Parts: sequence; C-alpha cells; structure tokens
Amino acid sequence: MMKKRTIFLLVLAAIIVLACSSAFAECLLKNYVARLMDPDDHVTYYLANLEYGSMMPNDDYTPDFAPILLDAEITPLDGKLSPEGEYIVLAFPLDGIRFDFFCDSANMNYVRQNNPDGSEELFTITMPEDILMQSSEMMAYEVKALAEALGRDSTETTDLASGYYLWFSDRLVLDLAKSDSDGVYHIIVLDSTSAYDASIIWTFDCREDTERTAFNAFHVVCESADYSNTDEEPESEIIYDRECSTVFLLHDDLSFEILNSDDEYLNGAVLEMY
Repeated sequence: MMKKRTIFLLVLAAIIVLACSSAFAECLLKNYVARLMDPDDHVTYYLANLEYGSMMPNDDYTPDFAPILLDAEITPLDGKLSPEGEYIVLAFPLDGIRFDFFCDSANMNYVRQNNPDGSEELFTITMPEDILMQSSEMMAYEVKALAEALGRDSTETTDLASGYYLWFSDRLVLDLAKSDSDGVYHIIVLDSTSAYDASIIWTFDCREDTERTAFNAFHVVCESADYSNTDEEPESEIIYDRECSTVFLLHDDLSFEILNSDDEYLNGAVLEMY
C-alpha cells in the first residue's frame, strides 16, 4: 500500500505545467498565493530553507503569508541580476515553479521566479502598509511555524531519504526511501512523459556505498501502471523483474546521475533535487 501511495504521488508530481511568459510573472505569484487560500484547491507546494530543508504542509495547514502576499505590490526588476546569498524557497513542484525570497539585509524584499524552462525573473515586493516586516522575514516566520506544526527538527535535513525530497529531470521523477527493517534503500523512478496514461515505473533495491556518494542497485522491477481511473486501484503489468548493477551517483550539488543501467531510457539521466 505504501508503495502504491508513493507511486501515485510521483504520478501527480509528473504533471509539469508550462509557466506563463515574463509579462505575466507578477500574476503568476499572486495566482499561486490565491490558490493556497482556496480550501477546495489542494495545490501541492513546499517551503524550504537551510535550517529545516524542504517541508510539505499537510492539507489542514493554512499559511499566514498567503493573504499578505496577495495584498502586496510586486514590481518586475528588468535587467537586474539576481542577488547571491541565502534565500527561502516557496515551490510548486507539480508546475515546475519556484520562488526564492532573499534573506540578505540589502535584498530582503527581492523574490526570484524560477520557470520550468530554466529562465528567471526578479521582482521586488512592497509589503502592505500595516505589515511591519520585509517579505523574507515573513517567510522565515512561516518556515519556523510550519516546522513546529510538522514536528520537524532541523537536524533531520541531512537525511535524503526522509520523504521530503524529490528529484526531477525533463522526463523523469525520482523518490528515495529507506526500509526500516533491512537498511535497503528503495529508489522509485517514474517516466513523467506518460503522466496518467500507462505510466512506466522502475523500483530499485539499493545499498549505499561506504563513502556515501552513490546508491548501488542490485534488483529492479519495471512495470506499467494505468492511473487513468483514479477511483480504482491502478492496473499494473510487470515488464521485467531482474537483478541489476545500476548506480545512482550522488553529486556534490545533491543531484543524481543514473549510470550503468541496461535500460537506455534511464542510463545517463541526471535528476536535480527540487
């Protein structure tokens, strides 16, 4: 049941929606914020910073920042380079959209929009007159509140298999989990190009190497699952079930590279943490 739930979430995460053009970028942020305030719109999003890592709220969590950002004035900064330094992330992974709220004192009202095609747009936020804080200060309070609501401790962020992380490429989605009983890691890879129609899912059993720089797979099951009827259990068909020697190489930027796979569709793919 847990595996089916994980695969279903990955199927949902594979629905990538193209972003609007930069001319509509201000509306893009406000439209997403408005969706967070709609109780009938169960939009998938997460907040992240260096202290707590990525955190996905429960359905009953109401973000305090949403109505404030909806009332804020957002102005594009054409031609200005994005600042460097620490930022707080508000991301909508199903749509491939991420907003970075910069924390440096000189840039605390700057927000960067990261689009699915790799382009970026920079904006400045003018907070409502009755809000006596900068936008990134507000987001910092929100991250801390969410961490408390989830019972999240900052020391957990180094565990990549905690369930808070997903990895994406232009056609694949990857999830990493660890078995509580035998210490084996399970990597599930979904073909995101097929979305709801007979999705292809690979489930790898892996062990972490001694230097903690790779996960070495020793067994894989590849199956086709039909999620077109969400009211019923998905119908699945096993394509192959065999031993393997696939390597999931973990780079310094925490991206995964799939090596030594006998499946040409996977071999050489690079997936970035989102």
